[in-house]
Amino acid sequence: MEKRRVVITGMGAVTPLGHTVQETWDAVRAGACGIAPITLYDHSSQKVSLAAEVKDFDPTRVLDKKEARRMDRFTQFAVTAAVEAMAQSGLDLEREDTSRMGVSVSSGIGGISTIRAAVSPARAAALTRSPPSSSPWPSPTWLPDTSPSASACTGCASPLWPPVPAAAMR
Repeated sequence: MEKRRVVITGMGAVTPLGHTVQETWDAVRAGACGIAPITLYDHSSQKVSLAAEVKDFDPTRVLDKKEARRMDRFTQFAVTAAVEAMAQSGLDLEREDTSRMGVSVSSGIGGISTIRAAVSPARAAALTRSPPSSSPWPSPTWLPDTSPSASACTGCASPLWPPVPAAAMR
């Protein structure tokens, strides 16, 4: 079998500790904790009140407002991190074979805010026994492997490679 060479040319990050690789690394080295009270939704009906949320994130730093509105928050994170990785790489796409370049984005679940928005009306319909109605659009926006925007915005022509962690349940 022929060995293939893989080169990581740049990294990007949007985490609870920072919105860039450098911010995140500085926070890790300083011993910062990204866990804090939940602010992104009403958690009063849950026992858990803490989470590792990304705070003060502004997608318009990288995306225009219209693009940002059409993306789930996790896709905004992916695109922002991909743009940072490309900038860090210093690659000149005019001189590179973009069909040999790819993007790897990892997410545990994808767009939870889109899932919540889609489930709430269906749950309400089930409770009132009315016919459920839902949009076909949430699925392509919340699945971790369907955020090709991260690949497209960088100019990479190879498919997006999304390693998704899984946990076995007993």
